[in-house]
Amino acid sequence: MRNGLLAVVLFACGSNSSSTTTDGNNGSGGKDSGSGSNGSGGSGSSGPFGCLGKSIPSTAPDPVTLSGSAVTINTSFQVTGLANATIVAEHADGTVIGMTTTDGSGGYSLSLPTGGVPLDVHLEGSASTYRPSALYPAVDLYQNSAAGLVVIVTQAIFNDLAEISGVTQDSSNGAVGVVVLDCNGSAVAGAVVDIPGGTVVYQGSNGVPNGAAIMTGSDGLALVFNVPAGSATLSATVGSMQLRSHVITAEAGVTTTAAIQP
Repeated sequence: MRNGLLAVVLFACGSNSSSTTTDGNNGSGGKDSGSGSNGSGGSGSSGPFGCLGKSIPSTAPDPVTLSGSAVTINTSFQVTGLANATIVAEHADGTVIGMTTTDGSGGYSLSLPTGGVPLDVHLEGSASTYRPSALYPAVDLYQNSAAGLVVIVTQAIFNDLAEISGVTQDSSNGAVGVVVLDCNGSAVAGAVVDIPGGTVVYQGSNGVPNGAAIMTGSDGLALVFNVPAGSATLSATVGSMQLRSHVITAEAGVTTTAAIQP
């Protein structure tokens, strides 16, 4: 049963992070919510790592629309939409630039002012009796995106995930689920993930966290426990390639999902 729980949690964080987190060629542009129609590198990219080292566009529509859904894990260990969750869009400077409540199926849509430039924004999700959540895309939002999957779980579900991973989570630290994506928004195997101070656990071939694993599997997923609260730099390498690192905020008691791309 716990293995099934892990699978649905990682499916929620991973598969939708590529297509709806604002990452990936098909994620439609937002902190790489999709990184643009040609991957996080913008136009002219080709191949899974063709956008490596390329800049994102310097302009953006004003406003941009960021939409998606909030999901949770129910007592039957199934992923379901979460109604009446509060979704807040927060600028990197701490300014709240959008807020809404999810509909009956967990869906939401936000219209966000950009001033004509890519928007450094993340989402925060909350609901009564649930553990707070945050979502950090891979690059700044520079076009409309349907990539905002926000995973909001109970404390009990989170505790089970930490136990399966063989980690004791300190309540004063943050926890981050990382999905590594290529320029097309597909999961990347063989990536080494790093957040300073955190304990990285990769998923094994059997779908269960494996403390002996040293890089991502075919799902591109890593769980990073006990990240010191505060600003943290998420980075990843694939062989000799350094992917596009970015800064997130680790918060005590908050479940964070973050994407990283070339």
